Amino acid sequence: MARRRWGVVGLAVLLPAFGAWGQGAGEGAMPAEPPPPPAAPATWSAPLEMRPYPDGEAAERTAEHYLLLGEARGEGYDLPLRFILSLDVVPGYDPGSADAKAWLASLPPTEGRAALDGRCLSGICVIGGSLSPDGSSVSLTVTLEGPAPGGRYEVRRSSSGPAELSGSLAFTTLTTEIPGLGTLAEATTNAGRLATALRWQGYEISGWAAPEEAPDGDLREALAGWQQGDGKRPPTGLVFADDIAALEADAARQRTETGWAVVGGDAAGWSLGVPLKVLSKTSEKAGIRSWQSPDGRYALTLALGPAKESDAMDALFEQDTTETDQRNVPYYNRSGDDYLASYVEAKTVYHVMVHNRAEGFARAVFSYPDGDDDGAFFERLIDHGFTVSDGLSVKP
Repeated sequence: MARRRWGVVGLAVLLPAFGAWGQGAGEGAMPAEPPPPPAAPATWSAPLEMRPYPDGEAAERTAEHYLLLGEARGEGYDLPLRFILSLDVVPGYDPGSADAKAWLASLPPTEGRAALDGRCLSGICVIGGSLSPDGSSVSLTVTLEGPAPGGRYEVRRSSSGPAELSGSLAFTTLTTEIPGLGTLAEATTNAGRLATALRWQGYEISGWAAPEEAPDGDLREALAGWQQGDGKRPPTGLVFADDIAALEADAARQRTETGWAVVGGDAAGWSLGVPLKVLSKTSEKAGIRSWQSPDGRYALTLALGPAKESDAMDALFEQDTTETDQRNVPYYNRSGDDYLASYVEAKTVYHVMVHNRAEGFARAVFSYPDGDDDGAFFERLIDHGFTVSDGLSVKP
């Protein structure tokens, strides 16, 4: 049975009922299904405390996490639309202000997800974003003060268009249990932990969240894709305890099977993840370390040396990113003295990773046959596993 969607775009007919987040109660809608009773909520007794920082002092900004079971009501809909709002509020540097980031996940029988961000002032947060899967724009005003949190919502076909649907919000605070779905691990799963687990499932993680921050929208969409394939629960993008446990158990199994090991380390100023059971042939010559698969399909090299001057870095970057009749360069990205580049030559992909520091230089290259899915999988893992610190030091 198809799920109703939280959104406007993509509906064959915009029904006169509650068209956002689902078809509503109009003709052709799914039969009304009473929601399951909510789990015993946590007591709402902690309105947001805003702490001003003195004169721009760079004090630590500790996020406060709110897990809310929401009900959205609108004219013409006989049952509230139910969703989870995982909200992080980080006190700002101005008195009474805060930054807000949230993830909205609709509960069955409706379908909808959105990464939301915005600002809070004196306990009132205004956050917005784009609903997946149909692209409608949603904005929420969430009041985190008083006997219980509440607010308003609006849904638009586009961020600049008029509000086509609107209504009130009521929230119940939760601990970790989501009625009918399971136990969440939102508070204990940061972006770094989730990204590491999803990379071992083959997902290309491109989000901007720092490892210690809450997962961003890109990470949650990847998780929702995994949940869709797993089939145990709807693709909400919420981090459930048994989901992260299953992901990490599978990652541990794959690390064992591939012989994944980290060479280098903090003392060396560099670290490189290597699947030693796959790249089992090793050698070292003229300061270049090499790992290769027995059949020669996959190869990884690491060159360490003294720091390079700007002109030498520019020349090396141009060498790795210049297209020729024999070479196609589909991707490169440079940030200061670091860069990534991928080029295809003689039906072989070369993924180049370069870091230059004040007292040392490191360049790793992983190669594999063009179109090889396993090679692309290892490329992402090796790329993420290659890091250098400012302590990198290689003497002439």
